[in-house]
Amino acid sequence: MKYLTLIVALIVVVLLTATMMTSQPAAQAEGLTLEPIMPSVRAGETIEFLGSGFRNNERVSNWATMPNQAVLGGDPAYATDGRGSVLITFKIPSDAPGGTWWLTARGDGSGETVTTSFLVEGASTEYADFYAGVEPEVADPGMTLAFAATGFHDRERVSYWVTRPDGQIEASYHHGARADHDGRIDFTWVAPTDAMAGRWVMTMQGVKSHNARAVTFEMR
Repeated sequence: MKYLTLIVALIVVVLLTATMMTSQPAAQAEGLTLEPIMPSVRAGETIEFLGSGFRNNERVSNWATMPNQAVLGGDPAYATDGRGSVLITFKIPSDAPGGTWWLTARGDGSGETVTTSFLVEGASTEYADFYAGVEPEVADPGMTLAFAATGFHDRERVSYWVTRPDGQIEASYHHGARADHDGRIDFTWVAPTDAMAGRWVMTMQGVKSHNARAVTFEMR
């Protein structure tokens, strides 16, 4: 997959934030557990994680933090049984950088997070500089923000949605953007005039590929 370096400001990471995703591994809540089934994975492969301690039937969001602090959003999972068990499956991009990664899982109902580390093997670091970005990184209510991301299919439609600091979806746009021939999307979003202060998350997902990207930004 051809990889372009985006000419946008790199942010302190992406679904993936104080309530959704952070640039550093999240603080771990008591009672929650999360472990990879296998401790390492090669770029392009899928890795699975087992968690417990979530609320029964709770939706569990998750995201991976790469060694360069960029963040990739994962598909949500759901806790089952009386122990709040959850199985999280995460696909590592084929051009992902090698090294220590972190997987963070967040119970959307409880708001509690748990983080675990794992290794990605065999990937070159030359493509590790960028996956998604936003400009400006810190904005005021009513401002227009510009977003960009790579890793989608040629001319693929991409859905995106924005999450407030309290974990609620502010707005969603199905088929809201179209990737160019290199799999890059660029779009703008106008923040509400009454936007809540704190860390917000813009999540983007390819309609056909299901490739996901996420980026965080601050509202003053």
